[in-house]
Amino acid sequence: MYIVKHMKTHGIKPRTHGNIGKKPHNALSFEEIKFVVQFINRYSEDNGLPMPAAPRGRDSEPPIFLPCSTPKNEIHQLYVEACHEVQIRAVKLSSFYSIWSACLPNIQIANPRSDVCNTCERHREHILNARSENEKLTATRNFTDHIEKAEREHHLYIQCIKEAREEHQSIQLPEPPVRPCSTDFLKTHYTFDFAQCVSVPHHSRQVGPLFFETPRKIQIFGICMEGAGSQRNYLIDEDQTIGRDGKNAHGPNTVISILHHHFQNYSMGEKCAVLHCDNCPGQNKNRYVIGYLLWRVMIGLHRAIELHMQIPGHTKCQVDAGFAQIKKKYRRSDCDTLQHVADVVSKSSKSNEAVIIEDGNVKYYEWKEYIKTTFQPLKGIRKFHHFTFSALLPGVVLCSVDVDGDKVPVILSNHDQISVNLSLEIMPGGLSRERQEYLYKHIRPHVRECFRDTTCPEFHEE
Repeated sequence: MYIVKHMKTHGIKPRTHGNIGKKPHNALSFEEIKFVVQFINRYSEDNGLPMPAAPRGRDSEPPIFLPCSTPKNEIHQLYVEACHEVQIRAVKLSSFYSIWSACLPNIQIANPRSDVCNTCERHREHILNARSENEKLTATRNFTDHIEKAEREHHLYIQCIKEAREEHQSIQLPEPPVRPCSTDFLKTHYTFDFAQCVSVPHHSRQVGPLFFETPRKIQIFGICMEGAGSQRNYLIDEDQTIGRDGKNAHGPNTVISILHHHFQNYSMGEKCAVLHCDNCPGQNKNRYVIGYLLWRVMIGLHRAIELHMQIPGHTKCQVDAGFAQIKKKYRRSDCDTLQHVADVVSKSSKSNEAVIIEDGNVKYYEWKEYIKTTFQPLKGIRKFHHFTFSALLPGVVLCSVDVDGDKVPVILSNHDQISVNLSLEIMPGGLSRERQEYLYKHIRPHVRECFRDTTCPEFHEE
């Protein structure tokens, strides 16, 4: 009936709703929307951490991250309180979200993160606590310099990987082990680091009581050869560490012994090696790693070695990608023995390979005492990030603070020739009787019955 009436009155044309052109009584006004935008801007100025530049590939405004401890709904509550003070109608939560997303997309809630850069966090705090314009400019400039330095270090890492891959593609790969300095390889790139330890037993459906126990720990030390596209992960059981009951698993003797084993058995016989690692001054390993690399060059195992230590907090690299694949596979697997963990590592990706340390296949040596008595300590080692060792400069290391910085020669040994013989061998510490008893009584019941004698065989009740 209404359609016939409309056709008789207006002819054949579309019907128009009666509310078109009329503003609803509950619509937000311009002043109310403006107050929301001003409130969020003021809140970000007081609590936000501005970034020095927009993400790569974007021309948008630099993001401002708000603390993840305060979600948007709590910020909305603060906004409602502010509206009551100035006697302005407060918008509902959904409208608050919509205005924030449409008008201020660069202001975001930060995600919870781990392994963040301590220097970046300090710079953000300085920016947050700055009061005058000069203080804000100075803090932002320092933050920008730090980010640019980290980007230069990352660009160097990418360039080293690219050169290593081109080198490996141009020459036929020999089958390891290869005699040192015996091939036409000019350069091979290595990255090494420790992963977070895993434990056995571990089941995809983990029982609750095991959470409160201390299972058997397995350390993982990975060495990635980016050019060859392979990563070997050394699995160190508790009874195979230098110290007893899994102690001293991350010390310099362990790191250098595994590096030496990898160079002896899996290297390509390259003349020059480029190594990347994270900077770990707190564990005091840098001095001894530098001494070991200088020893390799002086006895002719390499013609030249470059060691690059990444900036703490900006150390993500290819070896971490291999660890991520291992952890992804490990979470979905049932592991009762060390061999099960090795199978998980090998199945996690094509590039990952497991090397179990057992029965003396990887020998530990007393590198720490040998290097301490053979080479002088490098003064100011914490400020340097790049080291170059060359056979043309025996006993000398070239140090630089930045990628493009000047190389400072430092003499660590006055001897043209040093001993080729390796240091005193160290036997693994094994497990104490207390630890054996604990594994037998508390951990053994959680292992599947057919693997109990393999995982906890050391202690037997009398």
